[in-house]
Amino acid sequence: LLFGFAIMAATFVGAALTATSVGVTVSVLSELKAESSPEGRVLLGAAVLDDLLGLLLLAVVVSLTQPGVSVAHKVAVALTQGLGVLALGFFVGPFIVRLAVWLSRWSQSKSTLVVLSVSYFLLIAYLAELAGLAAIIGAYAAGLAFARHPDRDELVAELEPLIGLLTPLFFVLIGASVDLAVFSRFGVGAGRLVAFTLLLLMVAAVGKLASPLPLKAGTLNRLAIGSGMMPRGEVGLVFAYAGSASGVLSPELFAAITITLVATTVIGPVCLRLSWRQQKLDKPVQ
Repeated sequence: LLFGFAIMAATFVGAALTATSVGVTVSVLSELKAESSPEGRVLLGAAVLDDLLGLLLLAVVVSLTQPGVSVAHKVAVALTQGLGVLALGFFVGPFIVRLAVWLSRWSQSKSTLVVLSVSYFLLIAYLAELAGLAAIIGAYAAGLAFARHPDRDELVAELEPLIGLLTPLFFVLIGASVDLAVFSRFGVGAGRLVAFTLLLLMVAAVGKLASPLPLKAGTLNRLAIGSGMMPRGEVGLVFAYAGSASGVLSPELFAAITITLVATTVIGPVCLRLSWRQQKLDKPVQ
């Protein structure tokens, strides 16, 4: 708002900065063998809750772009629908997943599991779209069902080739949508955009690093927790892309927020590694 952007555009930018990428944080913790540490447990719990709250926030900001009744009514409907879709995936989804696993083992065909799983993902995502929500909310709800299955590691292994195929395509789509030429236009406008991007990056980094400060010093590695919360990853990019697709975010604003989100996804894991390494050096030998 200080830089003169519209309220709706500013809302999308703020919403995009709230998310934390569980995938990035889990990968770094796994490499550090720190998943079971107190910091690791705090990080994983906070990142998952951050994702859930972020998805509900996405439902709200998307609903605000649609014409209709009052803002309060839109927010109430969006939250109700979002919680309904997440509940559908959490409570009903496990039965569908068990059925898909049973059919796969009965047919003795691994491809059956992949086909049924993708069909389930697409169906829940489509139902979310019908409800006026973002498709990612339905997809996340479908993933909750897989996370509760006792053989979830086996299921993830079966879906890994599909994940490996689609994940790069998602980032290619985001990257192709960013017009970096907006930064090459010399003048006051370009300088203002660069300043705005740097300010966004500062807010995005400091906001997460400050989040564990209420914790008592010495009990947990607060810098590691703040660094682990910093990566926005794919969740923040979905926010930005939703704002761009709806026409709320201009090409200049979309470029600025995308660069910020990517930068935090790179800086966060680096800071987490450094803070964790320093903690091991400072820890006395038992």
